[in-house]
Amino acid sequence: MRKQLLFSLICIIAITACSRNKTLIIEGNINNPAFNGSKVFIVGPDVVNEKYEDSAVIRNNKFRFAIQADTMAIRTIRVQPLSNAACEDVIFIKEAGTIKVFMSDRSHSSGTRLNDLIMTWKKLNLDYDSTQNYLSYAAGTPGMDSFSIDSITKLSGNVDSVYLTKITAMLDQNLDNGFGMFLFRFYYDQLSVDTRKSILQKTGGSYISKDMTIWRKVMFDPAIPKENGQIKLGN
Repeated sequence: MRKQLLFSLICIIAITACSRNKTLIIEGNINNPAFNGSKVFIVGPDVVNEKYEDSAVIRNNKFRFAIQADTMAIRTIRVQPLSNAACEDVIFIKEAGTIKVFMSDRSHSSGTRLNDLIMTWKKLNLDYDSTQNYLSYAAGTPGMDSFSIDSITKLSGNVDSVYLTKITAMLDQNLDNGFGMFLFRFYYDQLSVDTRKSILQKTGGSYISKDMTIWRKVMFDPAIPKENGQIKLGN
């Protein structure tokens, strides 16, 4: 009897631990008290602004969500804008654990591996945009000779190549989770045809089934073979 009771207790503890591990806690903070009383929403990747999966009211500059974890699920945190203030959206993945979200005109988050990777990508993207904007400005300088313009154009192309190489490496290392799926969707048109086909084969169609935007991109991509209206993932 004691052994049976002990076994039952162990099972309850294990189930409770597993349930806890499959939950994502979002602890949010907003630096502008004007948002108190406003709503913050969790929206999916393919829905219009009016629709949302969950919502919370901002109180004392804070909000909180507890949602079921799913490492393939990409979502966005969006604060209801005011007439004179707005917050930048935060993209996140429903990875089990706790993430802290700081909403402002430059929002950010931290706390789990995949969501930290999103912030790493965001910084990489901002640095890339800043560099290309600077080069574009330099190329448009009045009186710039053709040789200098050609040099800047070549440098810009090299920056593009290095940037996409880094993105592709991040994608390859995360094919089995939502971060990789997010990168594939975001950079689909910039990836080579061979890279697109390779990723679709490696992921076995999971991206297509889980992300409607990716499905549309693949369906209308003439380089991806189809048969009877179905996408062919084989060679």
